[in-house]
Amino acid sequence: MRNIKKGFNISSISHNALEDARATAIIFEKLKKGELPTSGISEEYERTELLAKKQFSFTGNFNQLSRDELKASIKVNGGKFVKKVSTRTDFLIVGVQVARNLKDGSHSSAQLSYPLTRTN
Repeated sequence: MRNIKKGFNISSISHNALEDARATAIIFEKLKKGELPTSGISEEYERTELLAKKQFSFTGNFNQLSRDELKASIKVNGGKFVKKVSTRTDFLIVGVQVARNLKDGSHSSAQLSYPLTRTN
């Protein structure tokens, strides 16, 4: 977010919910008008400690990235991919559900169990 704000010449306090929401709204409006950032955006992703030591699982299909690309991105940013959702799963990434054996017709078993496994 810091790099995007810099590219749009937005100065605000980072990691403050209200300020981040305001910056996001400004960026959204600028993008809606077709404005692009002038600088600060890089093809290389900055390693973030926010994902370090967090466990990720996913369900469904993804249009933009393959599962291997998602796993690599998680690993590069210090996270860990886990196949099975458990109480230690920090994030469940949900894609488009296309399986025929969905528990309730629209949700995978991982989706249905995820909130129940959360302890915090």
